[in-house]
Amino acid sequence: MKNQKKFFLIVSASFLGLFLLSILVSNFLVKDSIVYSNVKIAILDSGITEDELIHKKYNTFTNTEETNDLFNHGTKIYNIIRNVAPKNQKVQYYDIQVLNNKGLGSIENVCNGIDKAIEFNVDIISMSLGFNNDSEILHNCVNRAVDENIIVVAASGDTLSTDTDYPAKYEEILSIAAADSDNNLFSFSSTGKIDFIAPGVDIKTLDNKGNEVKESGSSIAAAYFVGELMSHFTEGELRENDLKFEVIENNGRNFKRLIYNE
Repeated sequence: MKNQKKFFLIVSASFLGLFLLSILVSNFLVKDSIVYSNVKIAILDSGITEDELIHKKYNTFTNTEETNDLFNHGTKIYNIIRNVAPKNQKVQYYDIQVLNNKGLGSIENVCNGIDKAIEFNVDIISMSLGFNNDSEILHNCVNRAVDENIIVVAASGDTLSTDTDYPAKYEEILSIAAADSDNNLFSFSSTGKIDFIAPGVDIKTLDNKGNEVKESGSSIAAAYFVGELMSHFTEGELRENDLKFEVIENNGRNFKRLIYNE
């Protein structure tokens, strides 16, 4: 009788273990079975030192398909987006160089880059850059992208003031500010128009030499946000009103923080 009880306990424990294991496996498979829509994203920056995963390149300075990230910024932005985006999602990256080896670019460069992104029929335009002053030309070319149902994301700027950089200041596009792990704004952040906050303080990425570095600022946050945004492409056409987010209160102000969709 004692042996029968022992056998029963062993069998029961085995079934319990298998049951718990099946739950863990099921949860894991459900998480991995999410079907993300294919996404086409244009990164308007200083170029990307990467060829393998870049679908197309375009240089607004030379009007060629060759880019070169001598400023060492676009590659960092690209690697943040790539690291944050869902790993089982098919993505086409478009490297559009609008900044030179000093990190400078004109309204014309950026507008040419936006028009090229429209030509590529992308879903998202990522701009970790900004101008101090408004420009009707810039506003018009941004609106051309918005009219094509392209989601445009830009860095709010690190201005130590209420001044938000353009094009992030335009109502039609998403302005992203950097926050730390406690959801506090980055110390240099603009406190003006902020549509979303995203991690942007001491974020790990790779530079144009393949070295791991840590970077901070709204440019970094905008890239992180784009990576999270890509997880929302699961079916059909994504609209801004479909985004899932939480509201975070900090220092008497409410901020929206995108929820990673998994």
